[in-house]
Amino acid sequence: MTSRLITSDNEAGMLTIHGETDARTAMSRGLAEYLRDLSLVGPAGRDIKFLKVYDSWAELESTASYPSAAVYANERGMYGGEDPSPSQMNTYAVAQPTFEKTGQGFFIQSPCELVQTFVIDVWATDNVQRRMLVSMIETAFLPVDWMLGFRLELAHYYGLRATYDYPSSVDYIDNDSDKAKRYARALFSVQARVPVAVVRQFVTLKPRIPVDDGEEPAE
Repeated sequence: MTSRLITSDNEAGMLTIHGETDARTAMSRGLAEYLRDLSLVGPAGRDIKFLKVYDSWAELESTASYPSAAVYANERGMYGGEDPSPSQMNTYAVAQPTFEKTGQGFFIQSPCELVQTFVIDVWATDNVQRRMLVSMIETAFLPVDWMLGFRLELAHYYGLRATYDYPSSVDYIDNDSDKAKRYARALFSVQARVPVAVVRQFVTLKPRIPVDDGEEPAE
């Protein structure tokens, strides 16, 4: 299940009970899926596109087809955001088509957001390709005109939406080891956040009403 870019600031969502991962991995996977779909035409008609994008740190040097990228975190995530305490817990309704038949349904409780800073580790084969990949990412982080950054609907994380801020930094990595192997790298730093999801089930019970059969109690 792939992540979907939110293109309107008032677009309604549809939550589900389908969750494949935790909040941190959900955000890195969503960003990796978004990067996989990017492409542009570079100088002299050269196609620029990632051949592989990993949603965690990977031994790119030995496993990747270039150009590649990996999304990973070097810092701990922080629980908090807009709802920092259980007393302010959010509750989200979930579509459950079998509710009328089974008397059971589901809802999502979210005590807080997880705020996490990710690294986008770009591996190119030359400086021109690296410049084009960096330009492609800079453009991709401004896909709408109503916010700086973007939101993704995470189909693999209950349909909740993660917000990715515009990158806070970018760095070119040029060391002797990478140059000898014809690697040109770039590192972006990106902060993201998503509601932490806990799925709960509720059951509607039919009331039991005592019935008067009209008989007098025995002496």
